[in-house]
Amino acid sequence: MTDAVDRQVELTLPLVEDIELAVIKTAADLARTLGMGSVEIDEISHAIIEACINAREHACCADERIYLRFLGGISEDGRAKLEVWIKDRGVGFDPSKVKRREPGATEAPRKRGWGLQIMRAHVDDLDIESGIDGTTIHMVKFSERRRDD
Repeated sequence: MTDAVDRQVELTLPLVEDIELAVIKTAADLARTLGMGSVEIDEISHAIIEACINAREHACCADERIYLRFLGGISEDGRAKLEVWIKDRGVGFDPSKVKRREPGATEAPRKRGWGLQIMRAHVDDLDIESGIDGTTIHMVKFSERRRDD
């Protein structure tokens, strides 16, 4: 395995349909070099897809861009760690006012409105900062195995 401590990638991409596919390719390649397994890569990819789609559909940003930063390394306990920041320069929102969806609830949309819950379910840490200058989502994913296992 390649020694992949503190690898960083930064991207600025247009907010166009399917841009999340380019983003997850970058994230998956970096995660693989860190030694993450396919399950962890699928989970972080799913969370990234949701964040990118939310930015595209809800940010209402004049520059129509998304700013991404990936930082990969090894945590103090020897596990691979991937951090992802996804930023837009949109109108922002109050995360505390996003209604939590309940599976099977009749008033909840069947396929829509689950983005934040999906992100939380697939990463180890999620932080959302949002205001009039835009939204930044910071996600952290750890591998289950230590590098020397």
